[in-house]
Amino acid sequence: MLNLLFVLLGVALLATGGEFLMRGALGRPGGLGVSPLLSGLVIVGFGTSAPELVVTVDAALNDRPDIAIWPHPEA
Repeated sequence: MLNLLFVLLGVALLATGGEFLMRGALGRPGGLGVSPLLSGLVIVGFGTSAPELVVTVDAALNDRPDIAIWPHPEA
């Protein structure tokens, strides 16, 4: 029963976070003269790629190329 509660809470938080993301992405371009579609695509695209970039840079800085590049070239 507790697992179901956690799943429902997670879905609610995910939906709320998505709403905030879209409002923020589409609310910024007004003063810059950029279309809301373009700025939304750029902001959301960067936001979804940022975690992979952070993991790759961290792996490269810590001499762990097996994490940065998958699948491993020797595999």
